[in-house]
Amino acid sequence: YSNVYAYVGRGLGVCSQRPGHEDRFYDNKLVLTGNDVGGFACDGAAKTVVHDNEYFTASGSIAECKMSLPDWQKRGEDKGSTVAKLPADKEIIGWARKLLGF
Repeated sequence: YSNVYAYVGRGLGVCSQRPGHEDRFYDNKLVLTGNDVGGFACDGAAKTVVHDNEYFTASGSIAECKMSLPDWQKRGEDKGSTVAKLPADKEIIGWARKLLGF
């Protein structure tokens, strides 16, 4: 949580999880070279908890669990997350400086 991922192909890749021990992925800024959030448990008793992220792609759209973000959110998933077109490098560097405290 609370990370800046710059120019990555995918934001996360999670293996199987156990109920009560789910991975959580939230409050991140992801600048992606692709159009897919990543691989994680999309359903079941131990699905990955994903919410309140900011995704950025060249197209301004993203897929999650083989669905567009708006369609995935209609199912009650990834609440509070947004997607937009790529920001300027200067803006990304500003996020990193703020995160690192300089």
